Amino acid sequence: KNIGLRKRGYEELEIDEMVAACLYTGPMFMLYNSVLRRTALATTRGNLYTTTLHVINSAILKLAQLSHASKVYRGISGGKLPDSFVYENTEGWRGGVEFAFMSTTNSRSVALDYAARQPDKLAILLVIQQGMVDRG
Repeated sequence: KNIGLRKRGYEELEIDEMVAACLYTGPMFMLYNSVLRRTALATTRGNLYTTTLHVINSAILKLAQLSHASKVYRGISGGKLPDSFVYENTEGWRGGVEFAFMSTTNSRSVALDYAARQPDKLAILLVIQQGMVDRG
């Protein structure tokens, strides 16, 4: 990815950003997301991974320079959306905020496969049109 960043005149990924991004793509994502979502903090034994999370964010911001605003998909297996996601409030707003890094895919079928992992539970497919600010 650094070759693409260099060709476009962007700052390259540092080693610590590469390592942190790789850690996030493995099982560590569960701990990092639990900190960001403020859930299951007992699992982290008080470690808030502050530096690591900032380094992951830095890597995402750099790598976003190589992406294009496009439609992406997220499959949710066994989840339930809050009413505020579906029904408008008094100001006409509905939706939600993801406090952690959100994993998405360009492939609808990959997201559908993920959503169907618990066949006895509700499967949710989010279709998200990225803008230039939220791509990454």
